[in-house]
Amino acid sequence: MRTAALLAASLSLLAAYAIARLAWAGRYFESGEPADLQHAARLAPLDAAYQYAAGNPRRAVQLNPYFSRAWIQLGFDAELRGDFAAAERWLLQAARVDATMEPRWALANYYFRRGDGARFWPWLRLAAERSHGDRASLFQLAWRMTNDGGEVLRRGIPEQRDVLAAYMQFLLDEGKLDAAAGAAGALLDAASPAERNLLLVLCDRLIGAQQASAALRVWNGMVERGLLPHGKLAPGEGLSLTNPRLETAPLGRAFDWRLLWRAGVHSAWTGAGHQIRIELDGREGEQTGLVSQVAPVLKGQAYEFSYRFRTEGLDADSGVVWRVYDAADGRLRTTGEPLSGVEWREGKVRFSPAGELVRLDLVYQRASGTVRQEGTIVLDGAFHLERAR
Repeated sequence: MRTAALLAASLSLLAAYAIARLAWAGRYFESGEPADLQHAARLAPLDAAYQYAAGNPRRAVQLNPYFSRAWIQLGFDAELRGDFAAAERWLLQAARVDATMEPRWALANYYFRRGDGARFWPWLRLAAERSHGDRASLFQLAWRMTNDGGEVLRRGIPEQRDVLAAYMQFLLDEGKLDAAAGAAGALLDAASPAERNLLLVLCDRLIGAQQASAALRVWNGMVERGLLPHGKLAPGEGLSLTNPRLETAPLGRAFDWRLLWRAGVHSAWTGAGHQIRIELDGREGEQTGLVSQVAPVLKGQAYEFSYRFRTEGLDADSGVVWRVYDAADGRLRTTGEPLSGVEWREGKVRFSPAGELVRLDLVYQRASGTVRQEGTIVLDGAFHLERAR
């Protein structure tokens, strides 16, 4: 009995010692200091993570063959020694035991450094499939391999909505507008309402860069996906105006109406009446924009823009007029008659655009010899933009 008791006591002491040893190893490990990591590895020689942290990746994989970070470290060490065959072997082993992004990313970087495009692209794409969070470094590496945006999209970017959206945002941030338009084509095949704002940003940027065809592809793609409550735009088919009946609230983006918020100007869309109501309180600037829309047109053709309106409290020479500008250079094409009249009236302006985009602007310009206007302009949902007969 006494022997059994002594044995039990000895085992308890050994267990307590082992627990204390592991506890101390954990404390050393948490500090992260090189000397403390060595202490941790000595106190817990069978812990793969401690061995790896202490700089013993080979021992780490002996203890745990699925420890991919240790296989990656072995690969990096071999590469530094110039042993490329071993480096590739260890990195591939890391990818075999671990299907997450890290081993795939390590292999993509390895093949990038070796200038091996044939192997680089598949591993970059595999890394992108498992990526999350900030993917900028992944996309930057792709563009370091080639300046061909089509090749990057085709070979390196998987057809996953989250990856495509992140890639498009990266391209916009980098100012690579043509490549962003290409990525949008792939994103639109799977886009959801979550990507609508990103696509509208791209559409605005393309309009600003006078890339009418690309902007129309993005806009019409959003319409087809049901991301916009509008019809498609096709100037060749006579479809140049967005939301001409004011059936939905103006987006203030891309090809839809923009209500321009200015000092002394108060604008609102009324859904029940399908109208835009603009109030001038007398404090507006001497020249100020009120409403605007960019519209795609056929270059060199004659057009007629018609509108229906009424006003309250404005002089006959109200200074409120429609103007049409070429969007490319801001050149004024035509100016309509001042809007004034308490009864509903129709106005028209004719113009011939020099480019593929025009800007239709309702503006207030204080007429010489008049005071700033106080009153209301109501625009009816009865706009038309068509080729003149």
